[in-house]
Amino acid sequence: MFTRPTSGTTRLRYPAVATLKGVCSVRTILARLGSPAGIGLALLLFLVLPFLSVSCDIPSIGEMGATYSGADVAFGGEPTVEVPAEARDMAGELGTSTSADAPPDPGVAALAIVAGALMLLGIATAALPRLRTRLLGGGVLALLAAAAVVVTQLVAQSNLRTTMLSDAQQAGATDSPLGDPEELVDQLINTEIGFWLTVVVLVAVAAANATFLFRKPKTPAEPPPATPPPSAA
Repeated sequence: MFTRPTSGTTRLRYPAVATLKGVCSVRTILARLGSPAGIGLALLLFLVLPFLSVSCDIPSIGEMGATYSGADVAFGGEPTVEVPAEARDMAGELGTSTSADAPPDPGVAALAIVAGALMLLGIATAALPRLRTRLLGGGVLALLAAAAVVVTQLVAQSNLRTTMLSDAQQAGATDSPLGDPEELVDQLINTEIGFWLTVVVLVAVAAANATFLFRKPKTPAEPPPATPPPSAA
């Protein structure tokens, strides 16, 4: 639907397009991202998406390993273990089990819970009465939560590396013909998409809040001077 041009019309106006521009304006996107809903999105990404993994690619068989979500890391849940069918068949022929050893524990439950708690506090800033307090509190908590998520990832990788090297030493695999065991272990530990998206969203929330917090208010335009009534003849 559009406005048919008339004598006083200089351009066509599409209401749907105008509405879409209003909804998708930069200011609207920043406002929605900077709200506590943005921190809620980051918490959902942190808990649900893959956060950390230990995996390797076996030639002619496929990739096998364990993937930890943020919820697995925080609450000690079992990671998602991926074992190719060929590996299961080989294990069955050899009379062994592919799940004989439990996946290593990242050992960062306390740090992950702290990160989640900071995000919950950020969501709770929606109850604050003053706008500037909400913006400041939400931005600071988003940055603290992002830092906690980064620390959780780094410590988890360090703990997994230590555990896997210890297991390799106990198994007598320190003189592997494939190369240095420390380098091999580093290649097995991977940062997953859930970590990156969580950090990006939290930093974006903090940036959006800072944008609105330090934005200078528009100076209202001065009203035009009143025109005196014409004098009576």
